[in-house]
Amino acid sequence: MVVIPAAALLVVHERKLLLAYSSRKSAWYLPGGKVDAGESAEEALVREIREELNCHLDINNLGWFMEVVAPAFGEPEGYTIQQQCFFYHGNLDPQASGEISELRFFSKEAYLKEPQKVVGVLMVLDELKKEGYL
Repeated sequence: MVVIPAAALLVVHERKLLLAYSSRKSAWYLPGGKVDAGESAEEALVREIREELNCHLDINNLGWFMEVVAPAFGEPEGYTIQQQCFFYHGNLDPQASGEISELRFFSKEAYLKEPQKVVGVLMVLDELKKEGYL
């Protein structure tokens, strides 16, 4: 098994979760990405969000929420993502950039209607609902 360390940003608005559409992967997923060697999850998230959403995050305003361990979407069988998920305590004005073609807020019900479902996103939606965010 190959484990891919990653970090994701959780943005909840009006009881819906912000997801990013990757035209490269043809799926809606959590904004963020892989952690590079020598980088913390928080540092990776700041870098990835700058690239994907054209936002600068203050690393001191990140609050850890949960870890997702799931099959890595779009990777060969046997690849697992180990994703640290963070809320951001501050103002954001995300804009799709780079490989991200669109941003949209989803309820779990709306996400389930999408043709491609990412297991990690479903896990986060379930936990957010359980904790009263959605």
